[in-house]
Amino acid sequence: MAAEPTFTETARRAQIVAAAVDVLADEGFRAASLARIADRAGISKGLILYHFASKEELLRQVLFDTVGALAEGATAGLDFTAPPAELLRAVIRRSARVGVERARERRAIRQIIANLGQGAAGERHVFPSDAAPLIRGIEQLYLVGQRAGAFRPDFDTHVMAVTHQAAVDAMYTQLDADPATDPDAYADALAGLLLAAVAVPDGGAVPDASRDAARGRGA
Repeated sequence: MAAEPTFTETARRAQIVAAAVDVLADEGFRAASLARIADRAGISKGLILYHFASKEELLRQVLFDTVGALAEGATAGLDFTAPPAELLRAVIRRSARVGVERARERRAIRQIIANLGQGAAGERHVFPSDAAPLIRGIEQLYLVGQRAGAFRPDFDTHVMAVTHQAAVDAMYTQLDADPATDPDAYADALAGLLLAAVAVPDGGAVPDASRDAARGRGA
């Protein structure tokens, strides 16, 4: 069993990851050599290779850390006991704000996904499964809504979670392209569209076939 990293090792890895984010956000993927990242961090290239076996391993760590930080920021301070529709609106609005606040990290993520998703020789360094924890977290929002009876039981929560994240990514694209866009107004409009797709209709009537299908998935 590998030994747990020391406080110093953890701090050094975080320093290297932060330097990589800075280079990716400011200069792009092509400029993000280990030598350039080391220069930004004020350390040697050899020290980076002591902590990370390769550039690809380092950039995957950057991806995991930054996506995790964005997801944590999007849920920080939320009331998870709130009604599902209210919670969904809060998550979308918080995602918009965090996306604006952490635009540099998002730029770094885009650079990694665009360039490590498929290597020159056809090898992959970033896989769809890398986003699985994020998608599972979003899916839980919709599952909770279904179990509470606030959301229709006849939609696939995984498909909805993927659609949700794609819509959030499109929101980020719009906010980047037009800084005059009001992130709260955009988030509220987006949440309204998502809720229109999943909320139980007035009166709460759900077709029997849909209920049966939902029970079959949950069995």
